[in-house]
Amino acid sequence: MNILKIKIEQNKILLALEKDGKVLDTLEWKEENNLSQKLLEEIDNLLRKNGLSQDDLEKAEVVSDMSEQFTTRRIAESVAQALSINSSF
Repeated sequence: MNILKIKIEQNKILLALEKDGKVLDTLEWKEENNLSQKLLEEIDNLLRKNGLSQDDLEKAEVVSDMSEQFTTRRIAESVAQALSINSSF
């Protein structure tokens, strides 16, 4: 089972690609108020680097130390929900 975790902690974004509980690969960058422009592109880069596509994801989830009121978290949650919905078809 391939899982994408989007972690937001202390203004850093970490994408972690996991399979069967093991981390396959990660990608990290500093949040600069451009997540809406950068998140999907970086997810695609991480998946391609590992020979996967969005169809190979079982689910995506967000782990964050931010309140749900912050736009950054809402963007990440929306993307995770969309990827999870896509995988259910």
